[in-house]
Amino acid sequence: MYLRAAHVDLPEENPDPTVLPTITLLGRGWAQPADPGELPVPPGQLLAGQYRLIRPLGYGGMGEVYLALDTKVDDREVAVKMLHPDRAATAAIALARERRALVDLGHDDIIRVFNYGHHPGVGDFLVLQYVDGLTLEEVRARAKLNPGEFGDQRFHEFVLAYGVRILSALAYLHAGRPGKVYGDLKPDNVMHDGTTTKIIDVGSVRPAGAPGMTTAGFSAPTVGPNGESGQRDDLFSLGETLRRLSGLGT
Repeated sequence: MYLRAAHVDLPEENPDPTVLPTITLLGRGWAQPADPGELPVPPGQLLAGQYRLIRPLGYGGMGEVYLALDTKVDDREVAVKMLHPDRAATAAIALARERRALVDLGHDDIIRVFNYGHHPGVGDFLVLQYVDGLTLEEVRARAKLNPGEFGDQRFHEFVLAYGVRILSALAYLHAGRPGKVYGDLKPDNVMHDGTTTKIIDVGSVRPAGAPGMTTAGFSAPTVGPNGESGQRDDLFSLGETLRRLSGLGT
């Protein structure tokens, strides 16, 4: 994957920390295999008679995510998450967990789920809101490569704006009945599309105190051996995320 240039409008002095600065993204490109046949599912395929795959967006341990068009809703752009066939049994559990978590959530800073289904020869898939933006880790890398583009003090204000939005999403999760935790907050799991932030991977959402996914370097020392996390542990992960973005963490 590679990134193209983005123009950044920095906030004025003493900005309202709840208002994010605007980033005008010129787009992202993705390194494609030399042979389209190397892709797990070729672009152009129509899933469940509705979702036409355009191009891969990313690869993970459990499967792939594709940009697709919803042909039944005005060719709306969506993200389709699919499973690796050789990890179907394990991945299906994770995908089902993510689907259940997303269906129950309704917050502006948490990605939305539109649909889920099964396609012969492909397997289970999840249809998500498509966010055309940068992960906070990518924002951090850009700031590190081009520090003059942001300015040290103003980039810290920029980070504060992200923190306020993420904290709002965590407060929403924590206030549920029963209360939930995110459990695996880190810069790679939050995107910014130019105006808003979105938590994009909620497979780690679980009831407070339940085991689950965590990431070393962002999880609190109080997290249990199997990832048992409390709501205070989410706040620790938020602090580590903001510390990394601000350049104080590695």
